[in-house]
Amino acid sequence: MVLFKVLDAKNVNYNPDLLKRLSILYKGGYAVKNNADLFLSQLAAETPISFEDRKKCASYLPFMSDIIDFYASKLFAGEVSVSEGSDADNIDTLGNEADDQDIYKLFLACADLKGNSLEEVVRRVITDALIHSYSFIGIDFPKVDEKPLNLLEEEMKGTSRPYLYYIDSECVIDWSFDDAGKLNWVKIKSDCVVQNNPLEAPMHQIEFKIWTKGDSAGETNAKWEIYQTVLLKIGKLPAPNDDISLFDADITSFKEIPVLRVCIPDGLALGVKIGPICEDIFQRTTILVNGENKSLNAIRIVYLGDESNAPGGPTTSMVQENPFRAISVVTDWESRGFGVLGGNDKMEVVESKGHAFTIVADQIDKLIEKLKEVVHQMANATPNTKNAKSAQSKVEDRHATEMILTAYGSVTRDFIQQIMSCISSGRGETIVWSVGGLDNFSTIDRDQLILEAAAFPNVTAGSMSPTFTKLYTEKFYLSLLDGTSQEDALIIRDEIFTNVETSFILPADKEKQDNQNTLDQMKLKSTLGNQSK
Repeated sequence: MVLFKVLDAKNVNYNPDLLKRLSILYKGGYAVKNNADLFLSQLAAETPISFEDRKKCASYLPFMSDIIDFYASKLFAGEVSVSEGSDADNIDTLGNEADDQDIYKLFLACADLKGNSLEEVVRRVITDALIHSYSFIGIDFPKVDEKPLNLLEEEMKGTSRPYLYYIDSECVIDWSFDDAGKLNWVKIKSDCVVQNNPLEAPMHQIEFKIWTKGDSAGETNAKWEIYQTVLLKIGKLPAPNDDISLFDADITSFKEIPVLRVCIPDGLALGVKIGPICEDIFQRTTILVNGENKSLNAIRIVYLGDESNAPGGPTTSMVQENPFRAISVVTDWESRGFGVLGGNDKMEVVESKGHAFTIVADQIDKLIEKLKEVVHQMANATPNTKNAKSAQSKVEDRHATEMILTAYGSVTRDFIQQIMSCISSGRGETIVWSVGGLDNFSTIDRDQLILEAAAFPNVTAGSMSPTFTKLYTEKFYLSLLDGTSQEDALIIRDEIFTNVETSFILPADKEKQDNQNTLDQMKLKSTLGNQSK
């Protein structure tokens, strides 16, 4: 048994509040509205009732999801290729049999046993990492009652087919990494609602899963332990010194802990960069909307005249002499919409001037523009960014986007390679994996392309290099056909290369080839003539 407070100890860098706030800002909509207390605080001149009114009218546009989804969709717009490395023909390496290849092909097509491909699963993990700056994924094989005797038996039973499962970043509460970035150990906490039948009150149970590497006893494979609390009433937690029982434990076939973390560099972590600005926009928008709603309900003020006349002045009316007429006025306004006033009584409707609204609305617009600036300034954190100077320039905008996507592509390829290496190692195989794709993010400016089309014939005609003409022509034509399939692109490439090679035949070579063609035709005619005789 282990004390609850020991199991529930958290890493010093674990920040569940930040993770939750970023997740809510990404979701937007009702997620933000229902958790307004996380982002709003009562203003100094605001009463509790007014604060509650402001929270009720809270609204937020999902700026964060718009930006992050844009980069995620651009990142995975191209294809990802996964193949064995250059040593695949080495007889000392395993995993070259057809059956093994089928296992990996099945994994690439369905990586989570739920119909999602490896690319789709990784996209979700990368998107989560763009939000929180890091994300986790787990790798496992189907659980069996009896362990297979060998790899062939595993494949026949289907137990050797790997799959991925998503791990919520908020559930990973403690960890330790070695110098190579691999986990020494990790602690995953989950809180599950348990309700065995609809007539019972729902309960909850807290579970801790602890992964560790081999110990000093000679164990080299990763192992796990699961600790579970007893069933608890919703909202109740164990006492810090309560003993939590060990529920299950096992040693795996993995040489490393099959929990992988993908980490976005600090300079490129979108969520933590734009999160504070999104919060500021939400707070100011809430104040603006609440103020506008109040200004639409004009305040009616009644100025009551004197209850007695001034010395030597005219006699006051019967209405003015009534000291309770203010109550009557309120009653009349509520019941009939008007009241009887005295001679010096005045009624006025006070409305907001709207000066503050203009200032706040202008600040919100500037914050939205600031979001774009922050994203483009992120390009300064990537290599070779000396040309990214102005967020106002369309060319520089595309350049910054391409550099950011290139950095994300590098992180994603490395992450996929880690996944494949962990799987092959868990299967007892030594395979060097090669991951390609996610490296071409050039965007097309149609206006610039039209200008380039006008000069295209002159550029290629003046070239003395057939290689330059081939590559330039290929890039130009494929730019015109954005989104062309890989098969069609290869056909176009072959046709271009063939035509360019033909056009670059020198005059002397062309004359020699024509003479050879004439001789071949004469020989053919002579042969046909002899056959006819």
